[in-house]
Amino acid sequence: MSVTTNTVEPWQVAGRATQGQEVRGAVSHVGGTRLVFETGDPHLTLRLSEVLDPFRLLINGKEIPAGRAVVTSAVHNGSTWVCEVALPENWFEGKLTSLPAGPGQKPAFDEFLRQWQRLYALRPEYKIVLSDLHSLLTHLRLWLEEVELGLKSLDAAERAQRRQAIIEGLDAPVVQSVNVLHERFEEITARLNPEEHAAHQSLCRRLLHPLFLCSPFGHRTYVKPLGYAGDYEMVNMIMRSPYEGPSLYAQAVNVWLLRQYPSQAHRHRIAFLTEKLIQETARVSLQKRPARIFNLGCGPAHEIQKFLRESALSDWAEFTLLDFNQETLHHAREVLEKARQEHQRQCRIQLVKKSVMSLLKEAGKNTGPEAGGGYDLVYCAGLFDYLPDRTCQQLMNLFYQWLAPGGLLVATNVFPCQPFRHMLEYLLDWRLIYRDPRQMLALKPAAAPPEAARVVSDLTGTNLMLEVRKPLT
Repeated sequence: MSVTTNTVEPWQVAGRATQGQEVRGAVSHVGGTRLVFETGDPHLTLRLSEVLDPFRLLINGKEIPAGRAVVTSAVHNGSTWVCEVALPENWFEGKLTSLPAGPGQKPAFDEFLRQWQRLYALRPEYKIVLSDLHSLLTHLRLWLEEVELGLKSLDAAERAQRRQAIIEGLDAPVVQSVNVLHERFEEITARLNPEEHAAHQSLCRRLLHPLFLCSPFGHRTYVKPLGYAGDYEMVNMIMRSPYEGPSLYAQAVNVWLLRQYPSQAHRHRIAFLTEKLIQETARVSLQKRPARIFNLGCGPAHEIQKFLRESALSDWAEFTLLDFNQETLHHAREVLEKARQEHQRQCRIQLVKKSVMSLLKEAGKNTGPEAGGGYDLVYCAGLFDYLPDRTCQQLMNLFYQWLAPGGLLVATNVFPCQPFRHMLEYLLDWRLIYRDPRQMLALKPAAAPPEAARVVSDLTGTNLMLEVRKPLT
């Protein structure tokens, strides 16, 4: 059974965000696996694809657990936040309805039939492409299982060598074959009306989850063990060898996911940011002083790792890196210190645990590592993909204040020019806020002159980078 009420009286919701804050609000709409609620919390800052866990409804004084909820939209209308979340399939079973009251009553077959008809009424071309994807991957799995059986007679060393050769040889043909059907999937899904998405997504997950979530990358992106998409280990997976997984088939799926445009674009973005680190440090080093660099949402800081490994200019840099997740900071500290020692770099690296919410609340105070401004490079890469315009604009204004004269501000965002958006959302529950060049330019700091800002893209066209140079005077 699904809930199709357009308006709900005084239902309340409560959930815990990844940063520990309790999120409470009033339900304004619930339908199937989608729920919309409003909250007046002035300090709330939710990211797209963030997990609220546990999430529960409060109905007539009764608490109803709904598992975990994934944020699919968060809009500030001036006084309140309007948030939409995705709930697990059949979260309401046995909670909002009951069995027939007496032995003489029949279960609600009409309701069952109505729900089945929702599936039957899916667009035929969509069901065909999903069926083709399911068939291709199922037969690929069976074939690779036979291949692995044939390797069992070899000793461990030779078996590992042969497995590696096989998966490397399958890399390009598997990606090309699945891409043909995937592009058709994206084309069909893009034509769906908003009210059709829930039912179509449900079929996608039923058919493809068993075939995709064996991939280490696919599993982590869907499960989100740290409570949000794009965590440091997901980024590490994008940056290292794609040949990971417990079987040849799992590795083949992992390869396909990591050869798609979002993963390619992330690798290009790391190269872009590394080049900016080199350029800006070289510029400031001419003044015979170290470049002060600030980064919000540092993650594993691959661009800084690369900078430390490849350029002696990194001796002329001082880094202040912020992230809200302690596990991420612990990992970043380890890998950066290792790179610094291995290459005998003299740079200073300060890591600070702080969230976007805390940063904005403290914006009017001269406290914290950002006090006094004067940064030569401030960048925020990937975080804007999950934050609404209002929050991005507040951050951009703040970053610009902190820039030294001549300093550079860089913010990145994804642009949906390549086909992967619907597979991200349907299969992996990974939602992003997409912006085009005009929307990126609209985030320019209010105090910056128009000529100081420009938008550039990476080689794939998937990543847009907003650059703002603060005038010298």
